Amino acid sequence: MRRFPLTILALVALSVAALADATGKWTGTFVIEADKATKAKIDAQTKGKVPTVVLELNKDKTFKSTQKGAGDGKVHTVEGTWSQSGNTVAIKPKKRDGQPATGQGAATRSYVLSKDGKTLTLDLTSQVQAQAPKGGGVPPSVKVRVVLKKG
Repeated sequence: MRRFPLTILALVALSVAALADATGKWTGTFVIEADKATKAKIDAQTKGKVPTVVLELNKDKTFKSTQKGAGDGKVHTVEGTWSQSGNTVAIKPKKRDGQPATGQGAATRSYVLSKDGKTLTLDLTSQVQAQAPKGGGVPPSVKVRVVLKKG
């Protein structure tokens, strides 16, 4: 009977030790999932341009993110701090485009790290829904994510 608790403890220790470290450079894009008609409208509004994102998570728990190809054609930067708890990577913006982050721009964002440690995903669906104009907004079926790959 005593071996069983020790076996469980060993398995828990191994699983905690096996958690992937999110430190490093991540690159990717926004992914929009929608039905064909809605996707066509979105593509027409964005002219098919999908912003690219580079996220650098430093060992000192600071980060810098660069987004290119947004609707205004500018390069946007975000800097701040980050932390990891299990497979959740939280980033807390301190600066946006060199200025202090304020309001929604200062909100902590929680990415999910894949089990293999190769993908970070940020679900922006609820944020997009909240920011959509009343009555002319984004249909509830639309899903918006940022998907980043390590390396």
